[in-house]
Amino acid sequence: MGVSVCVMACGSNAPEPIVDPGGPFHTLVPGDRTISALNPADVQVLCADLVDAHRSFLSEAVIAEESCRETADAVGRLAMSQGSDYQTACRTYYDDCEAMVAGRSTDWPCPLPASDCHATVLALSACLNQIAAATPVSSCIRSALCDLTAGLQPPPKTADLPPAPACGVLDRDCPVLLTTYLCGN
Repeated sequence: MGVSVCVMACGSNAPEPIVDPGGPFHTLVPGDRTISALNPADVQVLCADLVDAHRSFLSEAVIAEESCRETADAVGRLAMSQGSDYQTACRTYYDDCEAMVAGRSTDWPCPLPASDCHATVLALSACLNQIAAATPVSSCIRSALCDLTAGLQPPPKTADLPPAPACGVLDRDCPVLLTTYLCGN
């Protein structure tokens, strides 16, 4: 008991364990597997999960949401200039756009398999969930939803975002899956 207390109190050269905070990214591929050593079936599962993440809460989600909001606003303004109700036109277009985006396939190309990716699936999962916790899609959207009076919102400052230690490990051990916050300046 005394030795373990000293190791904990005195410090250690062992790296901090990676902790997945939980969040929107989930995969059936076991977390202890090294990405470069995945078999073809696991690569297929992990790629499908990564594609889904990009579509639902990573870069493609931000782009799609911003695009739907901007175009809905333009449709609403055009309708208003022609004597129709801005809110109805804007909201109808936005809802249709969101439905269309949800059914669309993604253009994000999965970079796996990757022989130079020595990170674990746990590091990938933890990083993506840390990113989602720090910069959810809603914090990156600059356009208001169907609001004639709102201006563009600034994105969060990168310096104000919490650290994402799992992403440092992932970026070091798997440069092909380079990850970063969704937005920030």
